Amino acid sequence: MVECGTRKIGIEIKFSSSPRPTRGFWEALKDLGLAHACVIAPVLRRYPLVDGVDVVPVWEIGQIMAV
Repeated sequence: MVECGTRKIGIEIKFSSSPRPTRGFWEALKDLGLAHACVIAPVLRRYPLVDGVDVVPVWEIGQIMAV
């Protein structure tokens, strides 16, 4: 989890271009009550994984924190 002011964002980093978050990732989101999370991966463009969780290219990591 990363805190940016009052925002909290769950982040998991994967080296696969077809990432699958671990069970611990999903449990942490639930336990921490996070509404938004990102899976950072070597993909060409951002896409939604499920509601509230996006797969994000590595080069976009700075934009995640700026929003």
